[in-house]
Amino acid sequence: MLTACRATATTAGRLTGDKVPAFVVTAADAQTAGAARVTGGANGRHLPVFGDGAGEFGRLYGARGATALLVRPDGYLAARLGRLAATGAQSALTDALGRVFRR
Repeated sequence: MLTACRATATTAGRLTGDKVPAFVVTAADAQTAGAARVTGGANGRHLPVFGDGAGEFGRLYGARGATALLVRPDGYLAARLGRLAATGAQSALTDALGRVFRR
């Protein structure tokens, strides 16, 4: 699943000129390393991984399984992209970010 997270973070960075921070939030019972390496672009960067110990993040944003969320700085949910590893998820992310970041 971290492969899909890396791909999504790389796409978000490319589409926004690295203006949108990306990180992974895992369920409390997930067995995930502390950070994953994102290799997109000329400058590789770490993709931080946080545990949602109490399940509050998932509950508040309605995340079910592998879900990419585009959360504005004021906490408003701008987009929820379910089935992160599914075909079309990158296209949906491109569409969601394109509504905010005009090229």
